[in-house]
Amino acid sequence: MHHHAFPGVAEYVNGFRFYNPRNRLCFEGIPEEIYTVELAKVPVANDGNRIWEWLRFLLARTEEEIEMIAQGNPEIRKAANALYVLSSDPDVRFRYE
Repeated sequence: MHHHAFPGVAEYVNGFRFYNPRNRLCFEGIPEEIYTVELAKVPVANDGNRIWEWLRFLLARTEEEIEMIAQGNPEIRKAANALYVLSSDPDVRFRYE
């Protein structure tokens, strides 16, 4: 069972700013935003979100899934190649496990 941080909300990427609900005042002086990503809500099919491919890459469980995602995106291809190099290093794998 997957936990959803925001049940009933379909969006899987949400941005937040400092906000006072009592007077509906948003603190515009602070440009930083906090973003949450709910991986359990990421759809299997591309929904047009700019980061969908990266999220599917993070969710990939098999080399075949990684290859499908990486074939159309050069940046993800670089990340996949780095992942393959790291996973072939016995010391790195030992530390991970």
